[in-house]
Amino acid sequence: MKARSAGWPAYIKGVAEGRVEIPLRVINEGFSIVSPAVTDSTFKTVIFSVAKPDHTGYPAVPAGLIPFISGEDAIFHLSKEDVAGKFTGGDRIKVLINYLVPGDIGDVGNPSKVYVVTDA
Repeated sequence: MKARSAGWPAYIKGVAEGRVEIPLRVINEGFSIVSPAVTDSTFKTVIFSVAKPDHTGYPAVPAGLIPFISGEDAIFHLSKEDVAGKFTGGDRIKVLINYLVPGDIGDVGNPSKVYVVTDA
């Protein structure tokens, strides 16, 4: 299977639609990443990662690996312990999603917009 873009863009739950700012005090409490529902019977796993806009990662922030359920949002929660102190005001982050297919490469999900961590 050739990689293709699957689904609607991922997003960080709790950030108002149309907004890109996330206060540092909020992000340091932990947050949930959502990959909107995709209907596909070939996917088996969803991988979530937080990256910089150039797609280089934040190695101190754990990636998520959860089972894929066709037709349901995939949600990965990063706890306070996972993220506290890992971001600073001015950081620009995006969420990357990959759908895995056993024995194959899988598909790349649509990344989120770029969010900006604010000092407020």
